[in-house]
Amino acid sequence: MVDPIFTPRERIAMEMASVFTEEYKAFTDDHIARFRGHFSDEEIIELVVFMALADGFGKAVEMLGLGAADQVCKFEI
Repeated sequence: MVDPIFTPRERIAMEMASVFTEEYKAFTDDHIARFRGHFSDEEIIELVVFMALADGFGKAVEMLGLGAADQVCKFEI
């Protein structure tokens, strides 16, 4: 079934994010071939760099306890 909410490019980008965060050691040439079917090499690099920044930021927030439920802050991060 095709998801009516996400475009094929968006679905591939979500797959890339999943591979990046959960299965990065299992990354294969088949992954990159599938990604290249939807994105240029420049776009793939841009997406992967953004994923690295987002993943690292999430880890820093968790490490520093900034996302704790009892945190009170008038600013949203």
